Amino acid sequence: MKNHKKIRVALISGLAFAMVSLAPISATASVTEEKVSLTEYVSEKPGFTTAYLLEGVAKTKIKTSKTQPGTKVGSSTTSKRAVKGKKVIITDVTTEIGAKNTTVTTRVSTLTRKKLDESADNKPQQGVTKTSIKIGTTQPITGVAAIAGQGLYAGVKLAVDEVNAKGGINGRLIEFISLDDTFDVPRNVANMRRLVEQEKVYAILSPAGSQALPASWNLIKEKRVPVWGPVSPADAKIEPLFILGPSRTEQLRKGIDWHAKNGCTKLALIGQPNELGAEGKKAVELQLKVHKSMKLVASEEVAVRSQEITNAVLKIRDAGAQCAVMATDNVQVALVLKKIQELGLNIKVASDNGAGGTGGTNMVRLAGAAADGFVGGLQVNLPTDLSSTGVKAWRTLADKSTLPQATNNFSLQTYTYSKSFFKALGRLGDNLNWNRLYQLLETEKVNNLGAAPNITCGPLPTGRSCAKGAALAQYNATTSTWTIVSPFGPPEGD
Repeated sequence: MKNHKKIRVALISGLAFAMVSLAPISATASVTEEKVSLTEYVSEKPGFTTAYLLEGVAKTKIKTSKTQPGTKVGSSTTSKRAVKGKKVIITDVTTEIGAKNTTVTTRVSTLTRKKLDESADNKPQQGVTKTSIKIGTTQPITGVAAIAGQGLYAGVKLAVDEVNAKGGINGRLIEFISLDDTFDVPRNVANMRRLVEQEKVYAILSPAGSQALPASWNLIKEKRVPVWGPVSPADAKIEPLFILGPSRTEQLRKGIDWHAKNGCTKLALIGQPNELGAEGKKAVELQLKVHKSMKLVASEEVAVRSQEITNAVLKIRDAGAQCAVMATDNVQVALVLKKIQELGLNIKVASDNGAGGTGGTNMVRLAGAAADGFVGGLQVNLPTDLSSTGVKAWRTLADKSTLPQATNNFSLQTYTYSKSFFKALGRLGDNLNWNRLYQLLETEKVNNLGAAPNITCGPLPTGRSCAKGAALAQYNATTSTWTIVSPFGPPEGD
């Protein structure tokens, strides 16, 4: 049996290939020969890929010589591709310059190119029939985060119902599968697996759970099921994942800018010992370089889902903190605000959209009067801003809906995200192959009509963070209203 070993994976200018080395067929002291098989995917026109099989022989020549005096030690690699008739010749040259010897490795692959019978861009995908497209999501519809979860669900459902009422997407109706994870990490992970492997959805829209979702990224990467607009994990930089909201780090950086603008020089951070806390630390690290007069006087942790926050508040008080940013969940933000009020402290607090529930009631309802003056990041516009065309379109549907929390800020967020995804699917026509979808999404530009920052995606590794520029809103407990105090835009220093 021949031993197959994958030796190269690359993606260059829209061309991806995996080269497989078979057993060597001859060798000398300085030259080896081996059979190779290569599959490449070529972008022959926008949004369309074609698969080709390349087979032939690769010759590798290694030449060693003494390094010339004064030559700089280091390494370099070049790669050239040439087409001669039906042959494709790929020449890779690696030069390793050492203190004593220089080694030049030249690999020349001479290959015959053949179009595969079943092109990768025409392969059928799960969840798609001639009449339907199956879409899924998982949300905390019940439990401690139910207000947010019900709003997140409502936004997707509003968008699904709207597109179906208009005949679907190119004649296909959306079949919508929604699961409740109760804000429980194991259940969220189980729901994601169920959607992918049992329900066999075509795509997952706006699943919630920044703490839970990363546990599903290996599955998503393996199965290639698109995840569009999750709420609100960090960018894992994997092919199927598209982040549509300004990152938590970006929102917290804006919060630190707000504190600095209002005279705070002694900053505290309260975060969880996980990805949320890490994003908080990153935000502090970046903005302290911008605001030279500001110092971090305390950095405290609270356990995930713990309601014991007193010790953290006492420590930032004892450190003399004038302001704080929080990278926790919404319940912990509310408890910290109440404890600050109880102790009679004047420490201003800012957090991100998810933890602050900015524009809605899920956090401030718990905090009550203690939330007065709180500043939260915004990933989408305030649901009350009817001067925005995008918000007005959503609000018209939300006001007519009987769904719980259909008019809150989270509903606006997922409605806007879902609409942009359906618009992209419409551009694909009848062929919804994931290869074509990913290439389209990498060039997708969506004007959200003021409902949220516009979406511009791109290729990996950085192109899956598709929206830049958070906003900030401040809560007034007397009037129970939110007001934008910093418009959508980048943090200082960007």
